[in-house]
Amino acid sequence: MSLRNGKKLAITEIEGIRNIIIEENVTLERADFLKSLLLFNKVPVSVVKSQTTEENPTVSYSVLVSDLSFNPLIAVFEKRLYNKYGKVVTPAFWEQIYDADNDVPYWSVNRPVKDIYKAAI
Repeated sequence: MSLRNGKKLAITEIEGIRNIIIEENVTLERADFLKSLLLFNKVPVSVVKSQTTEENPTVSYSVLVSDLSFNPLIAVFEKRLYNKYGKVVTPAFWEQIYDADNDVPYWSVNRPVKDIYKAAI
């Protein structure tokens, strides 16, 4: 489920276990990213290969969570998820829009470092 989609989560049953579909029809790289992020936050997750059809012959994957109370939209915006560097997962990090390692605070953009900390010296 993309964070832009606020609808109810779809529930599916695989091997007798009910799961919530977090995202479906994603690439293997995206599925691995979400799996590692959710496992780091101790959320039980599994990745399943989606069935190919005639209209969609490409290989895609679905990311499933067996915790039925988990909602990624709520988890991200309530700042419950952390990345491996100990920082809070932002919507941009979840969507993989940019690399959060080079995140610069908005108040220091286009300002030299010495101007920011000049008053503190």
